[in-house]
Amino acid sequence: MKKIKSIGLILFFIIILLWFVFGIIPFLEPDISVKTINLLSVSFSAATALFTGIAFVVAFGALLKQHESIANQQKNLEVQQENLVKQTNLTVFSVFIDSMKIVTNSKSFKQCQDYILSDNFLNDKEYIIEKLKKPKDYEITLEEYSIVLDAPNNNDKRIEELRESRDKIKTFCMRMEFMGIIVSRLNEKTAENLMIDLYGHTIKKTYKRLGPIITKNEDNKSSKNMYPNYMHLFDLAKNRG
Repeated sequence: MKKIKSIGLILFFIIILLWFVFGIIPFLEPDISVKTINLLSVSFSAATALFTGIAFVVAFGALLKQHESIANQQKNLEVQQENLVKQTNLTVFSVFIDSMKIVTNSKSFKQCQDYILSDNFLNDKEYIIEKLKKPKDYEITLEEYSIVLDAPNNNDKRIEELRESRDKIKTFCMRMEFMGIIVSRLNEKTAENLMIDLYGHTIKKTYKRLGPIITKNEDNKSSKNMYPNYMHLFDLAKNRG
């Protein structure tokens, strides 16, 4: 590279010298003929045109090199950005996996899940409906668990058991809400698909039982869900089939 620069510099000085010689010769020889002057004038003009062309070629070559350099820098930047995105995705995915392990591998979560899918859950619903004197097909809410639990002069031996059952429902719903928040914040299709692949069946089964209970309602009509991200997971699992 240094050798090329040195050759280019020498050629530049030679061109300047030749151009200068062509331009000064007429002034150094006072008796020079008109024909010779015209010849030198033409030669000078030709040399000027040649040097201008050479300068243009050199400038154009420099411009091409600059463009190539910019293109290479842009390509390198794109590669760096792509690598950064991959690293970020790996970090995000790692956070998601760790969050799933914390939630689903805990003993309390499994106990809550087992309760919701058991007959005890259905028996507790029937008990609350009976206490509230509602029709058998009435859909109770989580607030109505508290109504029965906080009723005065309630010495039923099942109350403490019912209180634990309500807490299991809340714990399970909060854990699923947390997982729904993680999936929505990551905004990654891979995390969403993995969540549904691993827990889609459980999400659908539990939400079908818990949906009416965790939905605030008036006159038994749904209005606002207490755990919207859990509901979003259910929608994803349901749409998957």
